[in-house]
Amino acid sequence: MQTLFNPPGSAYRSETGGLMEALRILKVDQIRDYHKSYYVPHNLCLIVSGKLKTSELLHVLQTKVEPRILEHGQVKPSTWKRPFIETPSAQKPELKGITKATVKFPEQDESAGEVAVSFQGPDPEKFTELKAMEMLGLYLTDSPVSPLTKEFVETANPLCTYIYCDSEERATFTSNNIYFGAVPTEQLDALHQKVIVKLKQIVAEGIDMDRIRLVIKRDRLKLKSMLESDGGDVFSNGLITDFLYGKEDGSEIAPSLAEMKRYEELEKWPAKQWEDLLTK
Repeated sequence: MQTLFNPPGSAYRSETGGLMEALRILKVDQIRDYHKSYYVPHNLCLIVSGKLKTSELLHVLQTKVEPRILEHGQVKPSTWKRPFIETPSAQKPELKGITKATVKFPEQDESAGEVAVSFQGPDPEKFTELKAMEMLGLYLTDSPVSPLTKEFVETANPLCTYIYCDSEERATFTSNNIYFGAVPTEQLDALHQKVIVKLKQIVAEGIDMDRIRLVIKRDRLKLKSMLESDGGDVFSNGLITDFLYGKEDGSEIAPSLAEMKRYEELEKWPAKQWEDLLTK
């Protein structure tokens, strides 16, 4: 999916850990040069969570950390380019029509496979639309009565054993993905078209507003629970994304973390707005 979705020259095509054909020709000096270029203070995001006073943290940074950065001459150079933002990876994919690919993988049991269907999603800075897509993913798959689960799993002849949705944020775009597991081999080629037909049917029949509001309510309660039990992790995800792709002045941090406000906005959305988003 990475190579299908992203154009040549994009780092998003890369495989974490490396591919064997690339590892065979990789030189130790290339690794050292990479570390020297990117493992530097100006390419570092430091997140500290817990019972710590802000004044104490700033004091340590100013008296211990920053002097060492200056001592080692690690001030950001004028030629520095932000990875993903100021590199070829920022190029937005130009998707034309449907692209389909079959990837064969060695497996003793060849009776089933997996299907992934991906769509280009909202722009990364459209936080409300991104949250809406997340809620739509839950609406479509999170229970036996969800439209996609009911159609493809909870049936006499299941076309898969599970379905889930997720999204991936990039520098200039997002991708929305639907994954289908344990799909019978004879159904692999045709499943994506059945999914598209079903999504169009959902739009034509209309969104169940009572259920989408219930999905929003449950997700909000889940977030509140997570904030109480593990607030550091909840905030760190948004902060890391902002560090990678957000404006350097930090002006997008507060809007990106305003989840409760977005729940309130989405509860007011009419059915037409949800259907228009799903149609995109």
